Formats: sequence, structure tokens, C-alpha cells
Amino acid sequence: MVCGKFYDKYIIVYRFGNKGAMISESLFGVLTKLSVENADVPEQLAIFLGRIGFSGNLPQKVNDLLQIMPQGELNFGSASYEITERCNYRCKHCVLGERKVTKELSVTEKKSLIKTIRVAGCIYLQITGGEPLLASGFEDAYYFAYSLGMLVKIQTNGSLLSVRKNQKILENWPPYKIVVSIYGGTKESYQNLTRTPNSFSLFLEAMEWLKKSGISVRANIIVTRYNEHEVGRMVNMAEEAGFEYFAYTKLTPTFEGNPAPMNLMARDCATLEEIDAYNPKSIPRTTKDSRYGGCLAGKAFFHVTHKGEVMICQSARDKRSDLLKEGISGLARLSKLSEKLLTRPSKCNTCEYKEECPTCPPNLEFFRKADNVPSYICKKLGL
Repeated sequence: MVCGKFYDKYIIVYRFGNKGAMISESLFGVLTKLSVENADVPEQLAIFLGRIGFSGNLPQKVNDLLQIMPQGELNFGSASYEITERCNYRCKHCVLGERKVTKELSVTEKKSLIKTIRVAGCIYLQITGGEPLLASGFEDAYYFAYSLGMLVKIQTNGSLLSVRKNQKILENWPPYKIVVSIYGGTKESYQNLTRTPNSFSLFLEAMEWLKKSGISVRANIIVTRYNEHEVGRMVNMAEEAGFEYFAYTKLTPTFEGNPAPMNLMARDCATLEEIDAYNPKSIPRTTKDSRYGGCLAGKAFFHVTHKGEVMICQSARDKRSDLLKEGISGLARLSKLSEKLLTRPSKCNTCEYKEECPTCPPNLEFFRKADNVPSYICKKLGL
């Protein structure tokens, strides 16, 4: 298990799944002392872990049970890292668009980024792409993050999980979670979107391996006009595998501002109502002041691109700095930048929809750049 500071809280988390709890600073201090002394696991700790869902035989020594995470230089808790823009799919809806793949960072540079992310205080790390399993030196970079005690989530299209080498990596060092995308319930719909021959069969092989692996999995069901008639089938795929899932119906422009992916969104109103019934209700944000309420981008988390550029989140891509060159000092400036970027435009402060608006300023600007602002992003500007 991993124990450490997460933003302004302290947590203890089972590193291979959704089990954990917030703990007090004083309890964290007690656990740190037990770790320093390499004491025996006290009975009270065993009882506490049982209450939060940890079962099985416990080791005798605290250090064989807990990895105490050193406090970071900054107060961040999590980061996402776009480790590569390479991908073996050519999905029509991809936010990266029709990209020309640039030279990747070296493994040494990738490790340097991960070390800086950890030094900033991050316990959680989401590795994305492109397709992250295609990244050069993925095994070395992933193991380095794992060895630092980070709770690693891998976001993948799943196709390369059918490769035995990749399976062995994840069997030897199981991630905190794998997030796998479902692009269709049949070969036709799936490959119409991915534009990649044999991709559906590789995806199905990966699903079978994931079911047997014991790794915690979340399925992102991507609903488009190609598969809107198959929502039930895709949900069944996730449920029968025992995976948590969420169905996404809203597509976005590419990062370069091309609105073309939005033309692929599902149009069937009955399908969209059906999806609303599947998905858990989101928690509304409070928006009573001029700053977008509740968002901790640039304060608790941040995003790093495949080039080593850092920004408060994926949507705010116009404001970035070079993390390889600037290191921890570049991250220290994010909090002030966040205050600026998340302050609503003055027009938003007088809008009658302000209290219910779910859209942050960077996301609004993202759609405005594409000259395509749907009503679910802004009811005033929406098409």
C-alpha cells in the first residue's frame, strides 16, 4: 500500500485497485514513525485496513506493507503525462488530429519528467498518448514511476494488451488502473472509427486478458454515429467483464482547432437518454464567484505533453512551459497561472446560466478557437 500527502490531505491507498481512505496528519505521522523503526504491523492498523476493504494475510513488518511517500516540494497530488503521440489507430475523432509524429524524448528525458512530477508531490500518474504502449522505452519509464511508489493509471486503446511482452510487464508490476476505450460493439462500427484493420479482434483479445488479469479496469465507451445503436452491447461488454465504465457522447475539436470530430457525435435522442440512465450523475460545481468553482487544475494536478511541456490541464494548451528545462520552478508558477486562466470572462459573470454552467474558461476557449461552440458548452454562444 502507498501512504502519503495528496494535495492538502493524507491518504492510504491499495496500489492495485480502488481501496483506500483519507487519514489524519497525526495518523500519517504515526505510520511514518513505524516505517522508520520498521516496526511490526500493529493490530489497530490491521483492523483499520480491514475496514477499508483490504483483505488477505498481512506481512509482519510495516515496511513490507506500506510505502511511505516523501512529501513533495510542492502541493500537487496527480498529473497526466502524454508519453507519446504515436498510435497504431487512425481514429476519426482523435483530438490529436492528422498529426505528423515528431521525434520522441529519450528514455532518460522521460524519466527526468517523471522524477520532477514525483518531486512536485504527485502520487497519482496517468500515462496517456497517443497509444502509451507504443512509446519508446515504455517499460523503463513505467517501471521507474512504479518504483517511485506512484499509483499509475494507463489509458490505452487496448489493442497492444494482446501482446505477451506487454502482458508480462503489467503482470510483474500491476498498475493502479487501466482505462481502456470501447469504440464499438461490432467489427464494422469499431473499425469504421479506428480505420485500422484487425483492430476489433485485437481489442477483444485484450478484453479477455484484462478479465483474467485481476487488474482494476475502467472502460470508456465512446459513443459516435457509427455505434449509437450499439450502446447496450458495449455496456454489456463492460459489465460482463466486471469493469466500471462511463459512456461519453460529447466529442471535441482537435487540439489544432479542427471541429471535424464533432460531426461524428451521436444524434439519436433516444440513445442519448439511454446513456444518461447508464451514467452516474455528476456532482455540480459551485460557480458563485468569478473563478470557475471547484477546479483544482494547476493547484492539485497538471498535464505534461510528449514534448515535455507542462500546462494546468489538457484544455489550456496555449499556456505552457518547458518542464525539462525549468523543472520544479516551472510547476511552482502554475498556481498563479491557474487563477488567471480559470477566472471567468466578465460577460460570464452576468449570464443568467452562470449558476448551472459546467464549462470552465479554458474549455470554452478551446471550442471558440474551433469556431464551434455547442449549446452544452455555452447556452449563450451555442449552436
